[in-house]
Formats: sequence, C-alpha cells, structure tokens
Amino acid sequence: MLTAQARVYVSDSINVRDGKQYYIHFVKQGQTVYSIAKAYNVSVDEIYYENPGAKAGIHVDQVLWIPTVNKETELNREVKKAGFKFFYHLAKDNQDFRWLSQLYHIPESTIRQANPAVKEPFREGEYIKIPVVSIVEGGKEKEGSGNVSFNPEIKVIPDYRHVVKTGETEYSIARKYNVTVSRLRAVNPMLYNGLHVGDRLRIPVGKETAGTVLQTQKEASGQQPEYYRHKVKKKETLYSISRLYGVEIQNILAANPGLTTSLSVGQVIKIPKTKISKPYIIYVATKKTKLNKVARMYKVPLNQVISANPSLSKKIYAGQRVRIPVGKIARRQIEEKEKEEKALEEKEKAYPEAAPSAMFGCRKPGPHPKKVYKVALMIPFFLEETDSIDIENFLMEKQPGFLPFRFIEFYEGALMAVDSLKKMGMNIELYVYDVDKNLTKTAKVLQKPELKTMDLIIGPFYNYSFAQVALFASTFNIPVVNPLTFREEILREYPTAIKVKPGKKFQAELVPVLIEHYYPGYKVFLIAHTAYKDADLVTNMANNISERLDPQVKVSNNDLYNLIVAVAHRDKEDDEYDENAPLPSIKYEGKDIYPDIIEANIDDSTVVNNGLIKINYASDSLHPFLDNASPVRKNLVILYGDNKAFIMDAMNRLNEYRDTFDIQLIGMPDIEGLSSFDYIQANNMNLTYFSSYYLDYNAPVVNDFVQAFRKNYATDPDIYGFAGYDVTRYFLHALYYLDKRFSKCLQVIPMKMLMTNYRFKKVPETENYENSYWNILRYQDLELIKLPDLVPPEKQRK
Repeated sequence: MLTAQARVYVSDSINVRDGKQYYIHFVKQGQTVYSIAKAYNVSVDEIYYENPGAKAGIHVDQVLWIPTVNKETELNREVKKAGFKFFYHLAKDNQDFRWLSQLYHIPESTIRQANPAVKEPFREGEYIKIPVVSIVEGGKEKEGSGNVSFNPEIKVIPDYRHVVKTGETEYSIARKYNVTVSRLRAVNPMLYNGLHVGDRLRIPVGKETAGTVLQTQKEASGQQPEYYRHKVKKKETLYSISRLYGVEIQNILAANPGLTTSLSVGQVIKIPKTKISKPYIIYVATKKTKLNKVARMYKVPLNQVISANPSLSKKIYAGQRVRIPVGKIARRQIEEKEKEEKALEEKEKAYPEAAPSAMFGCRKPGPHPKKVYKVALMIPFFLEETDSIDIENFLMEKQPGFLPFRFIEFYEGALMAVDSLKKMGMNIELYVYDVDKNLTKTAKVLQKPELKTMDLIIGPFYNYSFAQVALFASTFNIPVVNPLTFREEILREYPTAIKVKPGKKFQAELVPVLIEHYYPGYKVFLIAHTAYKDADLVTNMANNISERLDPQVKVSNNDLYNLIVAVAHRDKEDDEYDENAPLPSIKYEGKDIYPDIIEANIDDSTVVNNGLIKINYASDSLHPFLDNASPVRKNLVILYGDNKAFIMDAMNRLNEYRDTFDIQLIGMPDIEGLSSFDYIQANNMNLTYFSSYYLDYNAPVVNDFVQAFRKNYATDPDIYGFAGYDVTRYFLHALYYLDKRFSKCLQVIPMKMLMTNYRFKKVPETENYENSYWNILRYQDLELIKLPDLVPPEKQRK
C-alpha cells in the first residue's frame, strides 16, 4: 500500500480499448488513486470502473487505463446529442434491463433501445439511460414495443392524465372513459409491464369524449374552466346526475380524475358545461344487462326509456347504445345553476384564480399534523472542492472563484423555514443532497432509494442537473421546484416542474396597465432591439397597448404657440430675430400646425393622433423617435431587449435628447439581470422596470428575519438566504395545508413573502405552475422605490 504522495505526470502513451482511448499510466512510488485521478481530471470512480483491481489497492509499476475523456464530459455530450429525453441510472452489479423496467415502470424494450451498446448484466458504476417518454429515430418518435402496440395516430385528451388508484385495473379504467382496453394500451406503452398505482395514463379521444377535450383545451388556454359544481344529494347516483345535467357519464368522469361511480353525500364534482342539442344522452352497455336496470340506474321511468329506444328489447348487450331521455329536467337544472353562478360572480374577489369557481379540489385547506412529509433539498455545495484546502492559506487570501458555500445561505434560510413549519406542527423529514452542475454527482444522488418516495424536491440550481432530476421526478410524479431559473423551457419539458421566477409574458401583461395608470396622455414608443427576439410577445404587447391608448389626444394651443415661437428663435440667431416677421408653420406629431390659426384660438386645443410607434433599433436606430417625439407633452419609451449593449446605448442617446424632450423609460424584460448601468441616467428618465424580488429592509418582517438569521448564523443573510427561506416556507406551507393536492392548487395559495409575492398560475397546455408576480421598481429622486401593485388586465372589473 502506498503512503507518501508524489507528483503525477500525465502519460504520453495512449491506447485504444473497445473503441475508446485511454492513457496508459504506470504507478510510481508515493502516488495514490486520488492524486492520479486529479492529475488526469477524472474521478476516482472512473479509475476503479476501468481498473477493477485497483479497488483492492495499487502498487508501484501497476498499469492503469485512464480515459482520455472523463465521464462528466462524456455524459454532457450524450445529453446534448441525444434525440430523446432521459436521465441516468448508475448501475449496480448484476442489474439488468428487466430490473430497470420494473423499477421505473418503463417498457424493457424502450430502455434497450436507448442503450444499444450496453450488455447484461450491468457492471457496477455503468451509466444507463432511462428514457422518459419516447425515443426518436430519424426525426420520428418511436415508442417501446412488445405486447403493447403503440399507435401514434390515436389522439389523446390533451393536458390530462389519469392517475392509477389502488384497486383499479386496465378494464375498469377503459370502462370509466368508455374506450377499449386495446386503445388504452395503444397510447400507454408502459402497460407492457403491467399497471401500477401512481401510473399516469393518457386517455384516447373518442366520440363520447369530444366535450371533455373541448373543456380541457379551454382550461389549457387559460380561459375560465366551464364547469358547474354539483354537491351530491341523498340517493343521487353518478348516472342520475348525468341525466340531470344532460351530460354523458364518461365526460363527467374525465372532468374529475379519480372519480368513481361510488359517491358520498356532500361530495362536490365538476359537471362540464355543454349545450343540450338533443333530448337524450347515450349510455353504452359494457356487458349484458336489462333495460329496466339501466332505467333504474338513471332514475328515469322505464316507459320513457322504452319510448326513446323502440328498436331495443328488454335485454341489451355489450356495445349497444341506449338513449336516456333528459328533456326539460336538464334545462331547468342548468337555468338554476346559471343563476347560482351569477350570484357567486358578484362575490368573487379581485383575483379570479383564487375564486371558488377555480378552487375545485382545492377547497377546505387544513393542516395535516399526523402525516410525515419527505422533502429533498438539492443545493450545490461543491463539497469535493474542500478536500484539498490548505485552511491557513485559504483564510489569509480572497477566494473570488471559490464555489463551495456560495449557496450556503440558501440552505440556512431553508432550515429556518423548516423550523418555522415544525413549530406549526408539521412533521418533516428533510433530506439534503450536494447536487451541482456535475452530472456524475447528480446520477449518484438519483440512486438514493428514498428519493422516489419524496413529496417535494427543491432544486437543483444548474440546468443540466435540474433536467436529470426533473425527468426522474416526472417518472415518479414528484413536484420539483426550480427556485432560480428564468428559463421558460422547463415548463414545457418537465411535467412536474414548478417555476418560482416569473415569466416575461407577465411583464407584457402589466405594461398596458402601467401606462394607463402612470403615463396617461404620454406619447408612447416601443423600441425593440431586433424584430425577431420574442416577436410574438412584443407584437401582442404592442396590440394591447394600442387598444388602451386614446386614439387622439388634445394639446393646448398655448403650448403649441410657445413651441412655434421657440422654433422661430432656434432657426435664427437672437440678434437676427425679427419680432414682426410672420411665425413659421411647423410639423407637430405628423400634423401641420399654422400659427395664425393657433393664435386665433389660443385658449382652445388641437387634436392629434396618439398611436403607438414601434421602432426596430437594429435597423432604424432612434430616427423614428426623433421624427415623432413630442416636444410639448411627455414621451414614454419602452426599451425591450436583453442585450446589455443595446440597453446602454439606447439609454445614453435618449439621455442626450432630454434637453428637447421630456422622456420617461420602461425597461424590460431583464433590467434586473444587468450587472451595471448608469444610475444617474436611470434617475434622469425615471427608469421603471420589473424585478423578481425587492427587499424593504424597513419592513418589520424583513428586519425580524435579518435579526433571527444573524442570531443563528452570526452573519446577515444575502439574497440566497432570503430566497431559501421564501421558497422553502411557501412550498412546505402549501404541502402541509393541501397535502398531495398542493401541486395542482397553487393558484389558490397567493402569499406575500420576504422578497416578493407568490401568485402562481397554471401554464397553458401543461400541468406546470409558474409564479406570475413581478415587483415594479422605479428610479426616482436618486432612490429605487417599489410602485404599488397593479391589477393585470384579465383581473380588472369591467
């Protein structure tokens, strides 16, 4: 066994084994596996994997095969190059594809397709790709095969998954949605391995589910869900309720995931709103039965059923369609419900997403003190970088590039949040993992057996690692919170991801309201860096601004007369100015202004057009602004772009024109992210912008937190300390009071935190949630102030 350490030199000798290049290293006296791994920029595990005998120890002159490309680089290349989504499984000895299939509930054939070069049984430390949904070959999705025949042509209900409950079977689920088992299997290849509790199944669209599809699409587009809320009464059945509203039973089931025909008095269910175009609904028999039994199920007289179905006999068979009369009863019920909704609408508060109509399944929140909640906190500690620190020298010098402990205050803030929830009675098992940007470390964490039982995962912070964890979490239906990213992509790619940082689309929603509230009568310009960046968002925002601007405004003739005189003076030197010379006509905001007319109507006003002026800075610079800016009324310039050079250049040039024009600025979408800019210029033009956080240190609650943090950790919290507390406290609170429902009910839990507010919205066409709240900040009187909250357009009362 070697004891003394010696310097390690990288070998010049390179050989190829199994198509892969390796350095051939001869061990020297005093070298260790750790020192060799560090010299070659590989991990110790990689050396052990390629040289299994080294686990028992190394000796002088032993030959070690060391990869020329380390595993981290290899994994990153695979992630970028792969045409499908996957996370890594770090194998143990003797595991195989069948074992992985059972662990992750993914078809064995699908995992094999993702790993064509992998042989069974796996070796200890081998990285296996676990595909999440499908594999892409030649640009086309290819699902796993086997006993399940995947059919991509079958349409499924969008933005909907049935979560398998205990006791359910493929047959009962298919019957529930009025589809065949074969069609259910055709859109869910995972059923190749059998049905498991917690599986999220896609449901094929059929003729009888068209209404449900329409409702789902409306919800996905952000419209108010079109449902009636029905409270079950004594002796009512799902069938009788179906007839009461004139809605087929499968549409009610599809609108209420997990609902069965077994109802309890007082239970509230959603009834899709549908236009009653026929005097009957359809019941499709799933087995041989009697017509009078069907009549009893729907609580309708047998003679009415017979009258509506003259071709049917007393016995009916599987597949036969029975017309169930609804008639006037459904119309009366719907009229009553419409009256109830109108009365309820009067009582709704300013934020409709928190109103009862949107709170189905999220009502009656209350603490769950008896339940133990498992929460994973994944923070980049970079602990391996602390192993070789010379503490004495380290503490004597500044360490600007030192990564360990950069996020330690996020962890400390999170611990304070955990402690506060525990004091409220919440039972929490907190699991903390060191997960940074390193994919090999992330893969190791994902092998922790307890991880798939988590109720909530917070983190990781870095993109590639978050992707791995989020794909893993979606496999086990675990909500995973990204506390720091602004990337919109996570909401489209990871089904259970929750985004804490607000999206820029919510800025665009606020801008028209901001203009209406703070900039009435201003001449408005929208200057975008290019015509392509966020083109749809910018166009929609411009249209919304234009709709709210008055098409014409009045300008005082007295102000116009003074402007004409100023122009006359500007065109000649003072000693050449002739007071008796006729004043010139001018062009003002696109309109010819004649001094004699203005003077004759000096106490009146002139009407000018007031449309929004859009400018492409890359092609037009500020020329359209100079041609159209108003020297009489105030000008508002909206700068849209995330390029620092563009923002700085535009601000510099606009600041130069302040002698001629009164200019105010709104900056978006990422002024917060700029490392520095001219604060004097920002103050000169009262720059207003959107920020994901704002700390008011004069607020008692903020001051109390600072004092508590200082007492616990002998330092003041940085921005990560506040973020760690806010994020952890909010989601633990939601979990404690809403249990498993919380990830579907965030819209009803708005909460004011230390550094921002949380107002989550469901993302259209996904199951994800994103915070919608932006702090509106302004430079004014050499201070940065927070403006009062504004009500977005869709929440304003008409």
